[in-house]
Amino acid sequence: MTPTRTRIVLGLGGLVAAGLVYFALAPSPEERLAAAIEARQWAEVDEVASEILVASPERADAELYRSLGIARGRLGAPAKAIEAFRAARELAPDDDTLKQREAVELVRLGEVYEEEAQIGPAL
Repeated sequence: MTPTRTRIVLGLGGLVAAGLVYFALAPSPEERLAAAIEARQWAEVDEVASEILVASPERADAELYRSLGIARGRLGAPAKAIEAFRAARELAPDDDTLKQREAVELVRLGEVYEEEAQIGPAL
């Protein structure tokens, strides 16, 4: 093997090793979700929770859906928040806080519809 080829092969080997180290040290989706919740980065919470649901639906639990509902509510998407809280309630039907959060989003959704109704005739 020529010296140039040897350097290329060794260089590629180093890149592969660096990639393996990165993936070994990269935070899991659950860790990313927890960090986003703690930092109140609602768009990130929505993104990561949605990724978890798509990639591993079997890992979905009431807490994941609760986090998704809170994030979507904070992002101004009450209809999507309601969907998430209803999914959470299916998994934890006795959790009254989920019912309360859903009720808050239903009120917000009603306010959105009311606002749209007031704007509609003015257009």
